[in-house]
Amino acid sequence: SCEADLRDTREACSYLKWLVPLETPPEPGPEFYSAVQKSIAKKTDSGGLSNIFTALHVPRVAYALLFLFFGLLLAAWNMTLQTEWGEAGALGIPPSRFSAAISSETDRMQNREMVMVSLVETSEGQ
Repeated sequence: SCEADLRDTREACSYLKWLVPLETPPEPGPEFYSAVQKSIAKKTDSGGLSNIFTALHVPRVAYALLFLFFGLLLAAWNMTLQTEWGEAGALGIPPSRFSAAISSETDRMQNREMVMVSLVETSEGQ
């Protein structure tokens, strides 16, 4: 088994020799490094607006802003269609039905008393 492992290891080493490059990789010249430095300086000097414009290139943000814009446009258009709210009321709810949903102060006090009585009865029963 040791001979088989040694043979496999030698074979693997021979394959690894194929991965060694035959020539040295090219060295970038000094103009490359100066161009990189200029690019970095340009990015950092462009300010906050550049960061905002860069963020807008992300599709998720662009889609959200587009959806918001069209939603606001639709809401503004809907408000221009119905200028008088006399009979229909705000948001299409008739004023009489809307005012009936608001309970009076006496109704609220009676409801509060009923809740308190039921709480006391429940606590005394336990």
